[in-house]
Formats: sequence, C-alpha cells, structure tokens
Amino acid sequence: MHGYTLQGFMDAVVGAPNPNKAVRMAAVMWVIWSERNDRIWRDLSRGGDQLKNQITNLQIKWQRTFKSMVPGGQVRVNPVNWEPPKRNWLKCNVDATVLASGVAFGAAVRDHNGVFVATKNGRLNCDCDPFTAEATVVKESLQWLRSLGRNDLIIEIDCLNFCKAFNSSSFLYSYVDLIVKQCNSVASDIGNVFVRHVKRSANQVAHVLAWATDFTSGSSSWTEVPPFCISAMLIH
Repeated sequence: MHGYTLQGFMDAVVGAPNPNKAVRMAAVMWVIWSERNDRIWRDLSRGGDQLKNQITNLQIKWQRTFKSMVPGGQVRVNPVNWEPPKRNWLKCNVDATVLASGVAFGAAVRDHNGVFVATKNGRLNCDCDPFTAEATVVKESLQWLRSLGRNDLIIEIDCLNFCKAFNSSSFLYSYVDLIVKQCNSVASDIGNVFVRHVKRSANQVAHVLAWATDFTSGSSSWTEVPPFCISAMLIH
C-alpha cells in the first residue's frame, strides 16, 4: 500500500489484469469484517491459521460459483441475466445451500431499477434434503419480508419443484408440502406475491449470500448498505 490511499489501493487491485488479486482482497476483507463482528457481538475469536483457511476456502467457492472452464484452459465468468421487476414491485431472490456446518440461506431484495433494498442470510433449522431446504428458505424469507412491511413481491428461486408446488392447487400431506402450505399462508398475509423459477445464473446474489454464511455465526440482515460479498454484483 506504500504510496496509495486505501481507496487508491483497492482501485488498483480491482483494475489489475489478474482478477485473482481482487478476489483475494475481497475474501480477506470479508473475513476481517466477520471476525470483527464475532469478537464485538458474540465474544468469539479464531486463530490466524483458521482465518487463513477461511480466506482460501472463500476464494475456492467464488471460483466454483462464478467461473467455468472452457477449452484451452481459459476461464470465463458466467453471464449475469437477472432482470428487474416491473415498476413499484420488488424482487427477492432466495437460495439454500448445504454446507459442512449445516444448511444456510440467502435472500436479496432489489427494486425495479435493480437497486439494493435489503438482504438477509443465516442458518436454517431443517433437514439437509434440498427440496426441504429450498421450501424452508422461502418460508423464512417471506416471514422476514412480512416483518419489513413489504408488498408487491416476486420471489425467484432456482428450485423448479418448489415453484410447481407453491403454484399448484393440489396439496399432499408430506412434511415438505406442509412447509409449502405455510409459505402460501404467509404470502396471502403479505398480499401480492408471485413465485417464479429462474436459472442459477440469475440467482447468483442469493447463492453467494448463502455460501457466505459459512464464514459467520448466526443470522444477519442489511437494509441500507449491502454486505461486501455481494456489493460488486449490485446497483447501489
């Protein structure tokens, strides 16, 4: 950083030809921020080796999430094809993922201009079955949005089975169907709520939020400034 301001240093790294430097800087800052929060609010601390491992793991997960190998050994970033909702509506992208430490979720709300509104991530108290996890994250997200007083919502998720179940008129008495019924009940309390299926490439923000839960403790939400792990993916 010699000769740079902090902002200048960050601009230089982000603009460097090697994108791995920017990814590592983002991972380092995210882990430092998470460690700071854990020490202040939870009286928890981790050793240097564990923090280094978290940084390395976060880089690896970023590469798995955003990059795909193409012939010749080159790396191509997956295209972003998220689309904003119509005017005066909000869109909430949600995702659940199974981590070594359990099931985690991410939810990100943006407006018709694609501007950040709110996000939330955390742990889910449910089975590791993917369908159950996806249904539970929708229920968790709807309850959160209801508590925020949000209306006119589109929920997007990359689990086609959940979308079919939510929008179906039939109902079975399995455990996951009971969760889907709870989702319908919360949605009716909110008002105008639509659930749509999207491809993973359009759901990356929620996916990253869910993975980032592996580096924090408990549940977190943001309503003014987005977390660092997704800030570069959003319009502020």
